[in-house]
This record gives sequence, C-alpha cells and structure tokens, in this order.
Amino acid sequence: MEQKTKKLIVKTVIIAALIIAVTIICTNVINAMAFRHTEGKVYRTKTGDCYHSADCGYLWNSAIPMGYEQAKASSLRMCSRCGGEPKGTIVVDEYGKAFAITLLVEMGVAFLVLFIRYKLYSETEPQVQTYIPPTKPIDMPPKDPPKPIIPIRKGSIVRHPKWGAGEVTLIEGGYITIWFCSPEFKTHNEGIKKFQYPDAVGKFFDVIEY
Repeated sequence: MEQKTKKLIVKTVIIAALIIAVTIICTNVINAMAFRHTEGKVYRTKTGDCYHSADCGYLWNSAIPMGYEQAKASSLRMCSRCGGEPKGTIVVDEYGKAFAITLLVEMGVAFLVLFIRYKLYSETEPQVQTYIPPTKPIDMPPKDPPKPIIPIRKGSIVRHPKWGAGEVTLIEGGYITIWFCSPEFKTHNEGIKKFQYPDAVGKFFDVIEY
C-alpha cells in the first residue's frame, strides 16, 4: 500500500472519530440543556404492553422504570389492574430529539465550511484566458447610396402621371399632402391626396416648380 493511501486512511479515521466524539458530546449537552426533565415514575415489563404503578402485581417478573408522560406518549396502554398511577419521580432524557438537532447543526456547519472554501478557491483561482484567433472579415455587399432628397416645400407644384398638376399644401409627420385640380375630381376634397415623404417624391410624382 502506498504511503499516500495510508495517510489518507489515517486522516479519514481521525476525522470520523472526531465527528463521532463531537456528536456524542453535543447530543448530551443539548439533552441536558433543553430536554432532560422530571416526571412521575411508572414501570413496564419486558414482554407486556402496559405501564404499571410501583405496587402492581404484574411486576413480579420484571420492572423497568420510565416516565409517566413518556409512557402515555408511547404505544403502551394503562394497566387495567393498577391504573398505571405514577409514584415517585424519575429523570427522563430525550436523546433522540437532541441527536436530531445535533445532526442539523453539524450539517449546517459542514455546508457553511464547504461554501467558504468554494468562495475562497474561486477567488484565488487564476483566470485562464482563452485565445480566440482573429476571424476573416466577411465581405458584405456594398450598400446602396442614399437617394438625394429632392427639394420641395409648401406651395411647390408637382405633376402626377394620372392626376396632372398639383400643389403641395402640407408637409408634416412623414407625409406630404397635395391638392390636384384634375377634372376627374368632382369636389375639392377628392383632389386632396397624401403620400409618404420623401419616398414618394420622384416615384409617384415629380417636382416641376420649387
């Protein structure tokens, strides 16, 4: 067996022994501080399912003392002969509850130690920088140059291929309003048309007089 393996086994045994010793000590301390109390004394037998008073005739073979409240909380039932009345007192320990609390405390401490070690390790661990080779730039198709904006203003005269000449009456909010005096419009309002500005200029109508 290698020396390293031997050291690991010895270290594991020592840690396990320390944990067991601390668990036993903490269980006794917690029991003494929080759970140990005095109750009335009753008795049970090795094989029976009842608890009895001290002078019950059923205790001729065996008599195991226990607390009165402890007996009532257990699966034992009251003796029908003596009534299970307590006589005298007895100190009752509840090591089960104390042991459960000890385990919870030890688990909390263990998680806290692991968390602190993880934080310290992650903060001191050197950051590894990954080399990323430069990539060849992608050839993008050239963008179309922006179309020049044709000058136009309120009062400009335009020509539409269908409605003929028209006058710009309003340029606002990305739209241009033009009034066309074509004979096909029976009323003034029918001749008022809206277009997107400046996209419609040169596409749907041309400016003939700025």
